[in-house]
Amino acid sequence: FDDPRDFDNNIMSEASKMDAFAQSLECAKPNQDSSRFIIGLDTGFIVYSSSPVRELRRRRVNGIGKAAMYFSSNIVALVGGGKTPLDARNRVNFWDDEREECVMQIEFRTPVLDMGFRRDRFVVCLRDKVFVYRLSDPFELVLLQVLDTCDNAAGVMSLCAHPSHPLLAIPGRQPGHVHVVDLRGDDRLSSTMILAHRHTLAAVALTRGGDKIATASEQGTLIRVFDVISRVQLHEFRRGYTSATVVSLCFNTDGTMLAAGTDFSIHVFSLAAPVVPEDSDSPNSSAGAPAVAAAGAAGSAGAAPDPRASGGLASAPASANAPAAPAAPGAHAQLHAVDAVRAAGPHQAAPGHAAYNFDYPSKMVFFWTSSVGQADRLLMVRDDFTWREFAVTPRMHVLGFGRLVKTDPTALFRL
Repeated sequence: FDDPRDFDNNIMSEASKMDAFAQSLECAKPNQDSSRFIIGLDTGFIVYSSSPVRELRRRRVNGIGKAAMYFSSNIVALVGGGKTPLDARNRVNFWDDEREECVMQIEFRTPVLDMGFRRDRFVVCLRDKVFVYRLSDPFELVLLQVLDTCDNAAGVMSLCAHPSHPLLAIPGRQPGHVHVVDLRGDDRLSSTMILAHRHTLAAVALTRGGDKIATASEQGTLIRVFDVISRVQLHEFRRGYTSATVVSLCFNTDGTMLAAGTDFSIHVFSLAAPVVPEDSDSPNSSAGAPAVAAAGAAGSAGAAPDPRASGGLASAPASANAPAAPAAPGAHAQLHAVDAVRAAGPHQAAPGHAAYNFDYPSKMVFFWTSSVGQADRLLMVRDDFTWREFAVTPRMHVLGFGRLVKTDPTALFRL
């Protein structure tokens, strides 16, 4: 197909054939530098390169519900899922792809909702707790701390893989609060709390450098960006005026653009200029005031700011580093480099961001990639096994699209 719309129509016409098979894609997740990504299936997992999208290896190990790669190494963390799970959903299996076997397991009392690697840390997210492990060489795990959260049914968390900024963002004990933890050190971890929304968090994302964090609530109308150190709100973007489920947030490589996705659209926002905060879903009554709270007031037990942590998170009072007064109420940052591609139905791209809408709802995972000498690109993987690659600068347009696997499930692992 020359046009992705024709590609969509073809998928719609094959819905009856795809229906049973499409349900078997359980998860998709990039590695730490987005050079590769992994998808979990009802029958195993497949690893792809991101640019170009190309299959690297596949393994048949029964159903995979959650998967996380350790950079581009042979180690993959797997949690069972699907109709015939690899293992119980409360158990993490560490798969060594060179030996083609599980070499270690960690078991929890409740199902694992998300997990992630840094070079020296491994983090597991449950519904009301987050476990932080020290990762050493040879491959060994030592539990460092258990952090409490509010009810986190969506498994919301973000782990920064930058070697100099070991940050973890998770929900706080109160709905709408973001708990940012500095993972430096092996004893008491320093942390801070950001009052981001009135409603429960639906998604969070840290920049690759760990200097900014984006948040969205279950209401799904507003997306906010905060400075991690000062905890000051830098931007506020309106995705729309009707509620929607924000399934993912991610920054581009240098943190100048933010992509937000619902189950039927992708929105790209520019971070070139500050945006005036709106009152809706805001925990603060005065526009432009820093959204901060002392970590000890609503954070996890034992996670008070540690002054001994060199370069750790700030614990400044609420008045520190307050942003300048807004210039015009209700203004939105203009997205100069990205234009709207198309809009399906009555929905149109709002001022200040570009949007790409889909003809039918689907779950998706997307992330930014970039190649040497090329602009940032946005790669999207959907639960119908299709992928799209978008060029975002100077215009947002589809570079490529295709299917990850064949529609015939019996041919999935045929050599």
